[in-house]
Amino acid sequence: MPSVVRKALELLAQDEDQVVLGPARDGGVYLVAAARPIEDLESVNWCGWGTRQSLRRALRRAKRPLALLAPLENLDRPCDLDRRPRRTSGA
Repeated sequence: MPSVVRKALELLAQDEDQVVLGPARDGGVYLVAAARPIEDLESVNWCGWGTRQSLRRALRRAKRPLALLAPLENLDRPCDLDRRPRRTSGA
């Protein structure tokens, strides 16, 4: 299991009301985790530079505590793959 998913699950185990976000460096998110449904997500602008801020406002209105993981790059377009480090085989 990737470490960011493990960390998100650990945080959710501490507080089931909490919402865990993995912030993407472009202003969006690469992960949203919650142990129970999140109300009022219709107001979130999911496609744009302000996604994370829009989501944070919705979570504040819903009175949901927030935990942030380490920021990472996300993949929105095929060209984003060019920015990812290449893995080399150990053979």
